[in-house]
Amino acid sequence: MVLNGFAVYKGNNQLDRLGIVKATMPKIEFNKETVTVAGILGDIKKGAVGNTKEYDVSIEFLNASEEHFDLLYPNGTLLTFRGQIQTTSGTKAMKVVIKAETNGLELGDFEPSKKMGTKIEVTTPYLYIEIDGDEVFEHDKENMVYRV
Repeated sequence: MVLNGFAVYKGNNQLDRLGIVKATMPKIEFNKETVTVAGILGDIKKGAVGNTKEYDVSIEFLNASEEHFDLLYPNGTLLTFRGQIQTTSGTKAMKVVIKAETNGLELGDFEPSKKMGTKIEVTTPYLYIEIDGDEVFEHDKENMVYRV
């Protein structure tokens, strides 16, 4: 399986394209507490449904652009990533939506005939994943929504 033609858009508008990117999507990791009680043989880790650690996303563009500075808006910006998952049995569309709250912007390197490698690190309280038109995951921490 390969990822084919991934791009990022501002908001949910396919006409407002920010570019082709390399993005490291967040790790979904639950906050858990070790519990020891009478009636069980040892410790177990338990967590509340939807209570996760923070979601960090890294987005790398080839070069800096004016639109990338819009992502520095302190209240966050909705970003939509769209691409194709290519398998031996065909392709499936993939869509990931996040509310990007920027941690920082790295402009990259100024080197002749090379990509700059502009990188933006964000934290997101909202994560939505769709594969082939089917919603597979939605987590909105601020509005207490958790759907799998």
